[in-house]
Amino acid sequence: MERFFIVVLALSCITRSYGQEPNKRCCWVSDFAEILQLDTISIDPSTITTSVPVEYEYSIGTGTIFFKNPTEADSIELCYRVVPFALNQPVVTHTMVDFIFNVVAVEVPVV
Repeated sequence: MERFFIVVLALSCITRSYGQEPNKRCCWVSDFAEILQLDTISIDPSTITTSVPVEYEYSIGTGTIFFKNPTEADSIELCYRVVPFALNQPVVTHTMVDFIFNVVAVEVPVV
């Protein structure tokens, strides 16, 4: 029985850990002329990798990627890691009129 535990412990130390794999996503891209929306949540730009070397431009504000020079390959695999929040969605949209009326509506009572 002790040998079994030693073997299991040895194998668990040797195998690779996949703890951060759920936030890694891959997709195949075949249309290089369009601006592509990669994901609905934000992507860490430093983790974008391609199967074929190609120049691209990723916009954090919009969450889109654009390939600068099309490659000779018909499609490439694009892998990236996502973060659990969206940086490309507006949190609040107000105009100056909303702020002016809000300040006027909130009056401090005189004591």
